[in-house]
Amino acid sequence: MKMKKPCSSGHTKSPPNLAELGSIFTRASESHNSAKYAEALVDYNKVIAALPDDVNELTNLGALYFDMGNSAESLRILERSLAIDFKQPNAWLNMGMVLKW
Repeated sequence: MKMKKPCSSGHTKSPPNLAELGSIFTRASESHNSAKYAEALVDYNKVIAALPDDVNELTNLGALYFDMGNSAESLRILERSLAIDFKQPNAWLNMGMVLKW
């Protein structure tokens, strides 16, 4: 049996349901590709809340902020992704795009 981590409220927190997170990620990606940025932002943040060190999700979130016109937040998120995995090529590519435009 997996141990549950206590939340700040004192309740226990179950480990993330990977199938559910996969569905949320798919929905986020589809929303992002359809320029439904507010919906994508909510869903990317749900996945990142469960998997805070997932460099792919952080890189996607950085790309979303860039597409939303928020370059400063995009750079902050991409830097966070690179701090976890300095060799993450998509984060570097996206950072280059942000800095160029």
